[in-house]
Amino acid sequence: MNRGGLMLGFLTENLQISLRRFLALMFFFASSFGWFLSFFTRFDDIFSVVINNEFWLNIGNLLFLSSVIVSAFVGSIVADKVNRKKLMFSLILFGLFSSVPLMFLRDANVALILSILLGASFGPLLPLVQSFFTDSTIPEERGRVCGFLILATFIFIVFAMLIIELSSLDSIGILLITFVLKLTGLLPFLLVSIDEKVEKSKPWSQVLKCKDFGIYLLAYILFNICSGLVTFIWYGRPYPTDESAAFEAANASATVLRYFGVAVLAVITGFLADKIGRKKPVIMGVVLLGAAYALVGLTLTPQTFFLQLIISGLAWGILIVIYNIIPGDLAFPGSEYKFYTLGIIIPFILYTGINSGGRFLIFNPQLDVFSTILSIVLFLSIIPILYAKETLSESKMRTLRLKEHIRKVEKVIKETEI
Repeated sequence: MNRGGLMLGFLTENLQISLRRFLALMFFFASSFGWFLSFFTRFDDIFSVVINNEFWLNIGNLLFLSSVIVSAFVGSIVADKVNRKKLMFSLILFGLFSSVPLMFLRDANVALILSILLGASFGPLLPLVQSFFTDSTIPEERGRVCGFLILATFIFIVFAMLIIELSSLDSIGILLITFVLKLTGLLPFLLVSIDEKVEKSKPWSQVLKCKDFGIYLLAYILFNICSGLVTFIWYGRPYPTDESAAFEAANASATVLRYFGVAVLAVITGFLADKIGRKKPVIMGVVLLGAAYALVGLTLTPQTFFLQLIISGLAWGILIVIYNIIPGDLAFPGSEYKFYTLGIIIPFILYTGINSGGRFLIFNPQLDVFSTILSIVLFLSIIPILYAKETLSESKMRTLRLKEHIRKVEKVIKETEI
């Protein structure tokens, strides 16, 4: 590993990425993905002070998500005409300026408009950040770098969550925390130089014709739909009134542990993805999700609810890393933005959209039948993955194993000399 490399133990052995570039990526991920999770999970707390009507609060939520999708696709047009550095910088500033009025204005109509603007500031930013991540890494180290980026991002998220909970912050305090997260996105411009060239991307038709990407994308869409439906069901389930406090406590404690689980599994998955390829970890993640959803069909208790959240969190720790890698592995040069828009934005918004549907609709199916259907759909989604192309070539995996073997031999020789 070069002298400027990231020094975090055997997991980072032979990594070529410099510490400054890793830190730049870390702050970009925190200000985009980390900001979205923190902001979206606290959406009601932030906007309910301004929008008192529950129906219009739900509309604001829907407008935010819709704006993310539309702006992500519009961003693919702009990205072909404006260099990445200017576009990323402008989007981060746009998100910051769109947050400020919420701290002072108390008009519901303005709040709805701001929800659209905030969604538009995030939609194009995440694919741009992920494209920069792909350009900053080589395939054989992409998994480990991504694992550490997800670890760092969720540390930011948990830290923000603990500040909010322990300080009992109001809507303005919560908004300030998310504002600071967004603000970290300006630090990378001080740390590294960002390519300013404008590279023409392939048309959408070429991206959609990529067979292997389509297979992985189909599976990821199914994962997100199933996961969204589970949360959708939790909205509609009538919890036993005598156990409502226990359910709330289970949810609160599971959320923090779930995020830690995501962070830890992300690092492990990143290491495995560079060592054994991308396909096997995907299958591991699906099996874990299937196990989590099988619990949905058991007796509804705080304990099963807690376990379902923890196990599904571990599964998402695997899948988030792999699906941050695969679009970059398969993308045509200059077309990374479009691959990430399809591969990350659409499935994730499907999840949050279905999740949010529980706000409008009350659906209370028979849980054992519902969980069986979910588990079957998930396990069936493994079948196309088996026939998909391994995106990390065998030669690169052999090279990595050879380097690891040489490192062990050198270590033995040094110990023998001593």
